[in-house]
Amino acid sequence: MSVWVRCYLYIVVLYASTKCQGDDCIQTMPHPEECIYQDDEGHKYNLTTITNDDGKPRFTASKSDYNYSFNPCISFTLGTSVEGSDCQSKNDVAVCRWHNYAHKMIGKQSSVKFGRYKGTKIPMLHYCGDPPWETTVLLKCDSKEEKGDFKVWRNTYPQEVVLNLTHKCACEDACLLNPTTIAPTTIAPTTIAPTTIAPTTIAPTTIAPTTIAPSTIAPTTTDPHDDTDIKKIVAWTVTGIVLLIAIIAIVVKRRDLRARWQQVMRRRQNDEEQPILGENRGDVVQETRNNFRASTSGGSEEASGSSSVKPSSSGASMLKKDDINTKLKNVTKTVR
Repeated sequence: MSVWVRCYLYIVVLYASTKCQGDDCIQTMPHPEECIYQDDEGHKYNLTTITNDDGKPRFTASKSDYNYSFNPCISFTLGTSVEGSDCQSKNDVAVCRWHNYAHKMIGKQSSVKFGRYKGTKIPMLHYCGDPPWETTVLLKCDSKEEKGDFKVWRNTYPQEVVLNLTHKCACEDACLLNPTTIAPTTIAPTTIAPTTIAPTTIAPTTIAPTTIAPSTIAPTTTDPHDDTDIKKIVAWTVTGIVLLIAIIAIVVKRRDLRARWQQVMRRRQNDEEQPILGENRGDVVQETRNNFRASTSGGSEEASGSSSVKPSSSGASMLKKDDINTKLKNVTKTVR
């Protein structure tokens, strides 16, 4: 039975070792102080700014009652140095799995491999721990993520643990601290021999004076009003004409209304006088002929006459007898 157990353990160890040294990762040897990884296309991933150098892990995530702590490039310490807890800085810790007081290293800094995750374009850091432990940290690019988002994607025991780190420094060619330095070029000084220039004598030249006839420039008369003033004058003139026309229209309309009002008042007055004068068609006022004869006493005249009022067939005459007699007297006086 012991032979079978030994064979089984040997197969497990051999499988774990073979898996951690698979061909799916690109082996790189980053500078320990810079922590910069480069892929096969020449793109660089600088994780220097997201690592802690104080002995504590930078990122921690939890799943299924277990915690996972990660610090790129620099080892850290979690828990106390007792049996069953090997997450000590001296053990080259990259990833630590822990629960309460038990801490287990599942990834060493020295075993890191950089590459693409299982045929995809996602960059990753692959770590191997004590068999059969191995851990993969996926680097997700987010140019707006400053703090970093660290999560557990898969934690199946005893197979590999997959963690997910989202950060702006996970983007290619980002967070580069050391730009390329170009050495200055030294230019040797050049000595120029002095050149002697012989003096040249220039003969003086006499320039005849030129008389310029005075020219008379006619004064220019400028219009005192520019286009703006003319537009203002035209606008005010038109406005004045419109106002004058409106005033004349109002006066004429007022006279017309006054004449109509007087005409209405006259008609109303005539309508009120018609019943008094007996102009009602239903009433007929007749006068008898006056007989004038000479008087024996000295030529006095005696007027005899009678008047009769013929009422209409409808009997609608409203004149009183005294009023009729008064009107007859007035008519008689007028005839005389």
